[in-house]
Amino acid sequence: MTTYGSLAGLKIREVCGLCDRRIQIGQPTVVCGKCDKIFHGKCVKSSNNNFTAHKEKVFCEPCMAQYDLIQYNPFIELISGENDSDKFYDNDSLDFADSLQNISDILSECRSYSKGDFTETVHSIQNTSQVSTGTNEIFSSFFLNIDGNFSNFDQLVTELHGLNHEFSVLGLAETNIDAEDKDLYKISDKYTSVYQSKLANKKKGSGVGLYVNNRFTFEVLEELSICNSSMECLFISITNTLEPLTVGVIYRSPNGNMQSFNTHFLDIMDRLPDKNVYIMGDFNINLHNCHLSNVREYEEIIVSSGYHPLISIATHSQPHCTKTCIDNIHTNSSDSVVRSGTLLDKLAHHSPIFQLSLIKLLKDTSAQNPKITICYDYNKENVDKFGIILNKKLEEVNDITSFEKFSNLYQLSIDEACKLDVPKTTKRNKVSNPWITKGLINAIEKKHRLLKLWKKSITNRNKNGDVDIYRKFSEYRKMLKQLIYSAKKKHYLNKFEECHGNKKKTWEIINKLRGKSKSTMASSIRID
Repeated sequence: MTTYGSLAGLKIREVCGLCDRRIQIGQPTVVCGKCDKIFHGKCVKSSNNNFTAHKEKVFCEPCMAQYDLIQYNPFIELISGENDSDKFYDNDSLDFADSLQNISDILSECRSYSKGDFTETVHSIQNTSQVSTGTNEIFSSFFLNIDGNFSNFDQLVTELHGLNHEFSVLGLAETNIDAEDKDLYKISDKYTSVYQSKLANKKKGSGVGLYVNNRFTFEVLEELSICNSSMECLFISITNTLEPLTVGVIYRSPNGNMQSFNTHFLDIMDRLPDKNVYIMGDFNINLHNCHLSNVREYEEIIVSSGYHPLISIATHSQPHCTKTCIDNIHTNSSDSVVRSGTLLDKLAHHSPIFQLSLIKLLKDTSAQNPKITICYDYNKENVDKFGIILNKKLEEVNDITSFEKFSNLYQLSIDEACKLDVPKTTKRNKVSNPWITKGLINAIEKKHRLLKLWKKSITNRNKNGDVDIYRKFSEYRKMLKQLIYSAKKKHYLNKFEECHGNKKKTWEIINKLRGKSKSTMASSIRID
């Protein structure tokens, strides 16, 4: 290993952190760049421990497990040149240099947050003069590869409940569900969801979705939302802010064609607005491997399009595997970002990621209809009318030489037959999760404490940590998943029992579960 050194001149004999034998003067050694423990070079070579080299430092396995030591941040080297020849910008481009310094600081400060750390961070931002005086408000986004809604959604909802923060937008990947099943998965009555169906030929490893806080009005950008074997994505435009915001979620399968993904990705980047865009997702491209050509090409697309990644640390880890930074949030408005990171509340192999930005206050929505706005009515009469209108328009056109012309005729016919002059509202509403109890929140906190305790037990001599602690953590995690399922089931069984014999009340509960409650919502969505 090129980082070996010698201890010539050292008077105090130190002990190797692997073999417990003294290190003799002149022997090749390796020193961990985090804990400063010293090791025989030959012990490092022959051991099963994974020592990781990064930026002229070497880190031992326990430190790698407990700390976020590997970071993606190419901007540090770009802005740290002491000589003028090292600069890639001139003195007339100081604004650009300041922008790079800002994104470099964000990436350097990116870290993992416990529940308490995250809550404290949000409160500190809320207490800044920009927010407390009403000039700005926090726009927060959250992303997680959930690895299946059916298996992990209830646990995610419980974890979010314990965070005590209402994210502006939440994105999910690998939902493994179709869009028509979205109402089976409610975060709370404060969010409206929109889903992209999974690939038709896949049972798992597909599907994306977004949950938008009801304070925001949004439109789905159908022209940017695609679903194929190379890329699955869903984009929305938030319209009731002083400046429109665009938010998207992307999933790239690890087996997808990389060249095809890059082509679609670049095309989408070119069609997005010049600012206020946030793209979150699982890209399955490890930014910690920037020496690889496919990673460099992916990075080039991001940076050349005016975007910057906000997550610099590992977001995915599996036992006995190297951590990777494959989940990220890209934005072309990094100057508004104040914090980014991962959350320790990991459901499977992926860590949740987030970003916190400051945006201008929302437009006044007090006069807006608080229910969902429907601009089209597809009843039987209107659909029959649509068929008549479309046939008439096709007869009037002698020759349709392109799909685009047919598509335009189709849309005109839809508008003429089904579009409402005055939008109406539905009674559909998002249901909360009253089955989440204080006991469940306490149980989740205990699970986190056990995980933290096990990670602390990892040493160079015991790279797997304390076996008993891990067994307790693993058993408790399985028990907690069953506990969440049982709590939800018990709650609704009790509700049905309370209204036994009352068909009206029974159907009210059923409709509430299906998202058809009559209660109003805090925001609207326009369905085009």
